[in-house]
Amino acid sequence: MDVNRRIVYRSIETGDGYEGLASFCSIINMPCLSKTAYYQHVETILDALKFEALEDMRAAGQRLSEHILKESGEQNTDTVVDAVVSFDGTWAKRGFTSLTGVVFVLSVDTGEVLYYHVLSKSCQKCALKKGRCNSDDEFEEWQMEHIASGDCDKLSWQFPSHGDRGS
Repeated sequence: MDVNRRIVYRSIETGDGYEGLASFCSIINMPCLSKTAYYQHVETILDALKFEALEDMRAAGQRLSEHILKESGEQNTDTVVDAVVSFDGTWAKRGFTSLTGVVFVLSVDTGEVLYYHVLSKSCQKCALKKGRCNSDDEFEEWQMEHIASGDCDKLSWQFPSHGDRGS
């Protein structure tokens, strides 16, 4: 239901999470979503936000390309352009005590974000899997595949290919 998605979105935006939502529902004497339903909504919302961000960055890249082509007088819109970018990042807390950070690639010409990536000093999937494996060898074999798939959150980052960014 739309109201459930909206209340989950509110809990994400405020940083309250599931426990905050459960507390709110208790205060107003209303049944709360199950944790499973809550996290399904979170996944849907995050997927939609990621899609929107990628679309916005794709459009920013297109605008930058058009700007550079216009300035250079180039007529061929298939031309690969040289763009000056700035690279910046931050951790959630000062002094690298945080486990999560984010980096951005920004256009110097337009000031728009062209790409971002979230970095982490840990990977929840790795932590969960390590506890379930019977041996270090079993975990290491799984972890190599996990890292190669690009699904590991632990400080692995590289620029996407043109196909990944869509620009």
